[in-house]
Amino acid sequence: MEIKPTRPFQYIAFFTVELRTQEGPAFVFIGYDVFQDKVFQLGLERDKRADTVLQNVYRMVDHPFFQDYRGEGFTLLIEEFETLTDQMEKIVNPSGGRVLYNCALTNEVIHSVLASMAQSLGQS
Repeated sequence: MEIKPTRPFQYIAFFTVELRTQEGPAFVFIGYDVFQDKVFQLGLERDKRADTVLQNVYRMVDHPFFQDYRGEGFTLLIEEFETLTDQMEKIVNPSGGRVLYNCALTNEVIHSVLASMAQSLGQS
């Protein structure tokens, strides 16, 4: 499956990046608009428990970047958290969203984001 967005926030990848800290792992929750090639941070958390993940889905729907396009319909692409799909649907449906769990597609979409982040960190 290939996606070809025609407008901003039509497809949003939702994923996490794990960081190592002295206190243990930390997780950056990220939204990525495929059309605009725009990344936005949703939260920095100590865990990826269900309630933490869902809280960050709420943050995404309420994020200022997203507000102008709310209600136009969108697909939230996820590669993990499949067990939370129904709960995520309840959060995104009122804004015209749906959830698509597809590891291969989401991984392909976020690959460039992760590669860019790795390159930036390597230059630091």
